[in-house]
Amino acid sequence: MRLIAAVASLWLLSSCASIPSKFDPKKHVVRQLSFWKEKGTLALPLEQKIMVPPSELLDCINQENIDQGWPNRPVAATLTADIKKDIQDALRELPELAKKKLNQNLVGIFIVNDLGGSADTDSIFDENKKEVAGFVALDVTVLNRKANEWLTWKENSPFLENPDYKIEAEIEKPQSNSRKNALQFILLHELAHVISIGEGVHPSWEHITTADPSPFSFSSLSWTLGADKKIISKYDEQFPERAKIAYYRGPKSKTKFSKAADIYSKLEQTNFVTLYATTNFTDDFAESFATYVHEVLLKRSYSISIFYKGKLIKKYVPHWSDPKFEAKLKVIESVLKSQ
Repeated sequence: MRLIAAVASLWLLSSCASIPSKFDPKKHVVRQLSFWKEKGTLALPLEQKIMVPPSELLDCINQENIDQGWPNRPVAATLTADIKKDIQDALRELPELAKKKLNQNLVGIFIVNDLGGSADTDSIFDENKKEVAGFVALDVTVLNRKANEWLTWKENSPFLENPDYKIEAEIEKPQSNSRKNALQFILLHELAHVISIGEGVHPSWEHITTADPSPFSFSSLSWTLGADKKIISKYDEQFPERAKIAYYRGPKSKTKFSKAADIYSKLEQTNFVTLYATTNFTDDFAESFATYVHEVLLKRSYSISIFYKGKLIKKYVPHWSDPKFEAKLKVIESVLKSQ
């Protein structure tokens, strides 16, 4: 899933293409487990799975970008010692349960430039066409920000620029506001997509616009099929703005900033932990997993502050101890404990 657009790819969720797709990403060689078995990356320790992408992976991402109307043409980035150390340190700090779970499903974290987003995750299929693993691509150009600055940039992206309004996000205290911790939060989101493979928490993201989310342990808590068989949230009647929330898109997809405070007030009445979680059921799980590990296991905070002409008009601070998150909390803890 692409984190900027994100967690198939997030760019598959919001296609810009006006003609039927001729490219089937699921058939590409890098989406086949046999390719990665030959490379031997699945067997590597987690902290050794950080590498430059093979040419085949770049080909797949570029074909997807072309097919979906994205202008970006990703290329391999230089894996500098400082970037590699930041990613390795971010991974080392993760809880052991999460790292063990990841090593089962992750073939690699690949460093690119000009991805068209912060990060992207895709699934990998075995010979029976079953999703069994995944890979993550990270755009190091976009990610050269400290943690609070990165999330502030992200959380402003759904709204039309307005000099009277701004959002400030905080996931780290000043002494820990680093690029490494930005990478850590981004990886938590993307790696949640990898962890979800085979867990039955939500339908495959390959069928994100058509699958019924009701039979699945996590997606059934917030999502359902509407009368027209389109996936909607269970809160759409009281939160109609949810369906129009779009991250990282152009001006035509953005919401007026004057509505931001009201949108966050309505978000508080749902069991979505972040606004980004409301965009689809796969990112609902990924955002929930990321903020759970961040807040509960790593003991860090998450807050969104909205200002109008310099005055604070709304502050959103989700806590996993809130009873409205209890059912989702149980699913996440169950996934982490399953090996």
